[in-house]
Amino acid sequence: MRRTSWKNWHGNLRCTARVEEPDSLAALARVVRDGASRGRVRLCGGGYSWSPLVPTQDTLIRMGRLTRCLSFDRDADPPTVRVEAGATIGELTAALRARGLSLISPPMFDRVTVGGAAATGSHGTRMSAGCFADSIASMTLVDASGEVVELDGADAGALRAARVALGAFGVIYAVTLRCEPAFRVSVEQRYHPLEHVLDELDDLTSTYEFAELLWMPGEPDVLVRGLHRTTSPETPELWPSGNLHRLRMGTGVLAGELMMPAIVRLRPDLAPALLRFGRAVMFAEGAWVRAAAREWHHIDAYPRCLDFSCSVPIAATATAFRIIRAAIEEHRSRARFPVNLAAVARFTGPSDAYLAPCEGRPSCFIEVAAVRGTPEFDGFHRELYERLSAAIAGLRPHWGKLLLSPATWRDRFDKLPEFLAERRRFDPDGVFLNEFLEREVFSL
Repeated sequence: MRRTSWKNWHGNLRCTARVEEPDSLAALARVVRDGASRGRVRLCGGGYSWSPLVPTQDTLIRMGRLTRCLSFDRDADPPTVRVEAGATIGELTAALRARGLSLISPPMFDRVTVGGAAATGSHGTRMSAGCFADSIASMTLVDASGEVVELDGADAGALRAARVALGAFGVIYAVTLRCEPAFRVSVEQRYHPLEHVLDELDDLTSTYEFAELLWMPGEPDVLVRGLHRTTSPETPELWPSGNLHRLRMGTGVLAGELMMPAIVRLRPDLAPALLRFGRAVMFAEGAWVRAAAREWHHIDAYPRCLDFSCSVPIAATATAFRIIRAAIEEHRSRARFPVNLAAVARFTGPSDAYLAPCEGRPSCFIEVAAVRGTPEFDGFHRELYERLSAAIAGLRPHWGKLLLSPATWRDRFDKLPEFLAERRRFDPDGVFLNEFLEREVFSL
């Protein structure tokens, strides 16, 4: 196999490796066994992560030909689906909807793969669930010898480690996911004064099982999306509504890919005006009833961007948001606009996966995004991380987003020792590590 160049969606990560694309479990086992005999093995889903979990100089396995739904069990309690790890969240969501089922806490971006979403601890917004990987009831993985290993609750420690494993445990071939019967949600989307919302967060998270905040820098109010289950029928849609949604999303991507990058380089003082335009186009107030599976992915098109995200204990949400707002306003007072997309907050329950950012506690995931090419973002990102880290002892990074200084937050993952013990049991020779994981994350 000749060496091939690889880069991620954003373009901030690259490597040259022996790239393999197996199309069956037998082929995957053979590729892993051969790769392990030559060196190290890493794997890649959709390539949408910003963090350097994938790059290797040895063997890189692309999962894009392992996308099948293998079985459905609607009669189980709860219902389950067994799916290959290369399937995207969008593909799986469509297959489940056709059978009257729904995923539990899937990530909003539905182009990521099932395996990638699990491996990085990705999440939706749901107070009654942790991250997406918590819905994994069992999995089939391939170890460094090419042996196929089945993991389930009988080996609870291994399963808790493997659910969110950063690709360092073995190559996940397929997972069995707990699902639930499809349901509808009543959506309330309103703007409220930011300070009022921060003061009343307990009320927000107790009122809505699914809650989300979206704040455009410089604005005095914040968009509150609150969802709760309902048996009411879906709100009728006029025939152009689907086209209008696609137009809104397309306009947002166009602004993020072309207009905003040019503005931040040439006329940064115009960035606030374009943000207000984007807010008006994409995020109108309203109330409606929709299938929950549609509302999980209400933003379904994204510009390439820079994205920093972290998890904080839910009680620290207001503190984190105020730190972010203060840092942004300080830069804006000097006519600098390092955050020119949005700050978003989503809320989850606790996870039992050892390396999940929300492990052991209800959490708020806060992300801050800017378009590619934003001149001040790198410095702002570092400054913001330092402020948040100093003020909030429980801050943990999102594994799939931009990562800084692993040595400063490694000890904030309380179950890291348990994870490393299980990882050594399954991969004692470190076949599934790369340099970033070995030296910076795990300090091996």
